[in-house]
Amino acid sequence: MAILDMRRAPAAVGSETPNLSNTIRRVLLPLDGTRHGDWVVERAIPLARALNAEVELIRAYTADHPPHAHGRRIFTRRREEREPLHAASLYLARLEGVLRARGVRTFSRAVQWPMADAILDAAETNPPDLIYLTAGLWRESETRRSAGEHPLIEVLNQSRVPVLLDDTAEASALPYGVGAELRVVIVACDDEARSARSGEYAATLARALGARLTLLPAGRSADTGEGEPDGALLETLARERANLLVVCLPRALEQRRAAVERFVRLPRAGGPAVLFMP
Repeated sequence: MAILDMRRAPAAVGSETPNLSNTIRRVLLPLDGTRHGDWVVERAIPLARALNAEVELIRAYTADHPPHAHGRRIFTRRREEREPLHAASLYLARLEGVLRARGVRTFSRAVQWPMADAILDAAETNPPDLIYLTAGLWRESETRRSAGEHPLIEVLNQSRVPVLLDDTAEASALPYGVGAELRVVIVACDDEARSARSGEYAATLARALGARLTLLPAGRSADTGEGEPDGALLETLARERANLLVVCLPRALEQRRAAVERFVRLPRAGGPAVLFMP
């Protein structure tokens, strides 16, 4: 077990905090147009302020025709599928105001449906350093879809940007505040460069949260095993009260898909947040 003291005092509201790392300078925040979107913004504000990171908000809208079948219902309920452009723009403007009032630099874009394609396009054309999603949005949008068909799986399978999947329950899986401790398990990576990048992201998040970073024994490589995460890893996460699991996704498509489907369930079940490293 390795312990690194990353604690520092949080910034005052509205102040600019120097970014202690260039690792996470811009965060992409997809929103669904429901109350979950407001909760996601509240989750992202302290993290963005501590990182001095810019936040890009995106919200999908639909044209006059129905959305494409494979993108249907991502981050939205059935009754909100036909979100017109002006409604999406007003929604984004309101949440931009919330972020700016709390000292976060932000901009927003209304993007045409489907949301999965919009997230991947944003990650390719103007890559952020992190995509922030929540288990609450996942639960809201999974009706009548198997995990393998869900657009979130598509995003995780194809994204070349790290994706942080957190919870929107009463308390976030991530610890906020001076004196906290971020307990991290990193699933073994296939090379030193990816291991170093995973550790850098974990350290940056700990610094932003004002938490002491504790690196716990690494889990097995995500290249091995199928189905649920293996019992030894689940036991380690529970025993060590881990807050964050960092998963280095395999490069091969089939192995990557299997790993995503294994680990995406953890935040939904009240487990740790999961950072998927491409």
